[in-house]
Amino acid sequence: MLCWPAFLKLITVSTAGSRNDSCHCTAVLPGITLTDAFVLKAIIMLRFLFVCFVLLLFSRFAPAQTAYSGKYKQNVLFVLEGVVLPLGNFASTDINNSQAGMAKTGFSSSILFNHRINKYVGVMLQGHYAGFALSDLFREKYPGATADHWQYSGLMVGPMLYLPVTNHILADVHVASGVIWTNSPLIRYAGETLIDEDWGNALTLQTGLHLRLFTNSSWVLFAGADYLQMKPEFRIAAMDPPEVIRKVNSLQLQAGIGFNF
Repeated sequence: MLCWPAFLKLITVSTAGSRNDSCHCTAVLPGITLTDAFVLKAIIMLRFLFVCFVLLLFSRFAPAQTAYSGKYKQNVLFVLEGVVLPLGNFASTDINNSQAGMAKTGFSSSILFNHRINKYVGVMLQGHYAGFALSDLFREKYPGATADHWQYSGLMVGPMLYLPVTNHILADVHVASGVIWTNSPLIRYAGETLIDEDWGNALTLQTGLHLRLFTNSSWVLFAGADYLQMKPEFRIAAMDPPEVIRKVNSLQLQAGIGFNF
């Protein structure tokens, strides 16, 4: 998205009619309203608690599992939910950092498919969605500035190295690549659109560690962490030049349930 010093200039221009040249203008860090922030956090927490409840339910009432001796079925399809942590400049709230993304901890959802080739090697295909609100560091000072969110979605594919832990627990490490589409925030000030949203795509790298607990012959519990790195390019008409590249790094922490077939 965004060069925050340039955004400061836009704010200055939009208010210049009511200020003289000696006026000191402080940069605006856009954010969502207090009500929206509360609702977003509540939704994230409820979704996470729901996943935890489902996992607990299946682990409590699933039939007892006989020993697999490492012979699991070839395919597992997972539905995952969790939190996503912005990293590096993407999380920076330094108004003087032109690369700052000012993203807050968000929520993520994924569909993950695993195909096991042999005992130690497999292939993964994962569809991602994640959303981040923006920091509200200066929102109280500048109530006229609002923004919606960062978000991204895309598809990743890559090899996995399976690491059997017990007859019921299976870990993997993996490296995947694919394309992620990232949406930059729409920013408004005093009811006027200063920076329009845009979608940029980029080749993305993913690496991570996943754990699976096979509760019976059909159902699998999941917990995992994935690091994603991408550099999408946006076209922001209000910027000069309009082509803006941002490094978007994140860490996804997810849990879920899968069907083994």
